[in-house]
Amino acid sequence: MKKLVFKDIPYILKQKKYSTIEFVLIFPCQYNKSNIFYFPLLRQLLLNTSKKFNTEEKYRKAYQENMIISETLKISNYNNNTFLTFGLLVPNPKKVKNYDLESAFKFFTDTIYKPNIINNKFDQDCFNREKEYLKENILNSTKNIHNKSYQNFINIVDDKGVLNDNIYNNMNLIEESNNEELYNVYNKYIVNNKPIIIVYGDVDESINNMIQKYIKIENKEISFVKDYDNYLIPFKKKKNIEEKSKYNQSFLYIAYKIENKKKKDDIYLKIITKILGSQPNDLVFKKLRNELGLVYSVKTWCNSKVGLLVIETYTNNNSKEEVLMGIESIFEELKDKTLLNNYIQKVIECMKYNLIRSKDSRVKKINDFIAKKLKTKYTTEELIKKYENIDLDELLKFIDRLKQDTIYFLRGDFDE
Repeated sequence: MKKLVFKDIPYILKQKKYSTIEFVLIFPCQYNKSNIFYFPLLRQLLLNTSKKFNTEEKYRKAYQENMIISETLKISNYNNNTFLTFGLLVPNPKKVKNYDLESAFKFFTDTIYKPNIINNKFDQDCFNREKEYLKENILNSTKNIHNKSYQNFINIVDDKGVLNDNIYNNMNLIEESNNEELYNVYNKYIVNNKPIIIVYGDVDESINNMIQKYIKIENKEISFVKDYDNYLIPFKKKKNIEEKSKYNQSFLYIAYKIENKKKKDDIYLKIITKILGSQPNDLVFKKLRNELGLVYSVKTWCNSKVGLLVIETYTNNNSKEEVLMGIESIFEELKDKTLLNNYIQKVIECMKYNLIRSKDSRVKKINDFIAKKLKTKYTTEELIKKYENIDLDELLKFIDRLKQDTIYFLRGDFDE
C-alpha cells in the first residue's frame, strides 16, 4: 500500500478572482469503528460553542461579528482511512473595508483547539443533549422509505461489513459512548494530530505568519498509508430477496459486482455508470420511465472503492419483473460496440461542457486540489482523458465481468 507524504507548511493556492478566502484543515486518521458516533458528536460540540463563547447564543453572536460565511467539519471515510476536514470561509480583507481576518481566523482555531472543556471533559449538558439529538435523528431517518430500504439493501449486498458497518447497525456504540472517551478521541485525532493546511484566495506566503500564531506547526512529517479500497466479491449464488413494508410505495434495488475486480476497473465502472444514469444518455431513465412507464423515479450510482454498481427505483408493486427485463435489455444493448462508443463520446462531450461551466467554481478548484493531494478520486479533467483513451474491447470484457449480484424489493402496502 502506498504511503502519502505532505508538506508541514500550508499549501497556498493564490487566486485573486474571488472575494473570499478559504482555510481548510485536514486531519488524517486511521478508521476506527468505535469512532462512528464520536466524530459526529465532535462536529456538533466544536461548531456550536468554544471555551470563550460557551453558549450557542454567545457563539452565534461572535460568528456574525467576525463575518464568518461558513464554518464546517466534514467526516470522510475511505475503508481504513478517515479524514476530519475543517473549513472556514471568510471575506477577503482587500474587498471588505476594515475586516479583521486575524480575528476571524482566531475564532476558527479556538473552535478547534479551545473548545468548551472543563476537567478533561466537554460540557456535560451539551454532551448529553447532542448525544440524544444524534440518536433521535438516526431513529427518525429510518422512518423514511429510502433510508430504510437502503439500509436493508446494504445489509444484504454487503457481507464484508464495508458499507453496512455504519451508525444504523451500531446503535449500541452510541449508548456506550461517554464524555471522557470523547475527550480522549478529541486529543488523539485533533490536538495531538497534525493537519494538512490549505489556503485558497488572494493571499501569499505571508499568511503563514498568522497561521503559525494559532496553529502549532512542528517540523514533523504528515503521512498516512493510503488504504481506500475494499472490493465486494460477487456471491456464489445471486440473491433475490423481497420484503413487505407498511409504506405506500415500493422500492427496488438491483446491484452488480465485478468478477476478479482490478484497480483499473474503476474507470470502466465509472463510465458504465455515466452511460446508464446521467445525461446525455441516461439509458435507465429513458428505458424504464420514458419508454416503458414502469417507475416513478430511478437513480444509478456506483461506489468504485467497493466495486459496486446499483440501480434503485421507485416502482409499483406489479412492475418488478418488467423492470428487471428492461434493465437486462439495456445491458444487451451495451454489448453493441458501435452504440457503446457513441455513448462514450456523448459522455465526454457533456463532461467537457460541464467543465467549461464549472471553470470559475471556487468549490471545484479547492475540491480538485484536495482530491489530487489525497488521491481519493479523479478530477473531471483526468476522467475525460481516461475516457478518451478507453479500450473498447477491454470495456466489453468488463461488462461481461459485471454480474447482477443482488435484487432487493421492498414491497409497499398499496400504490397511490
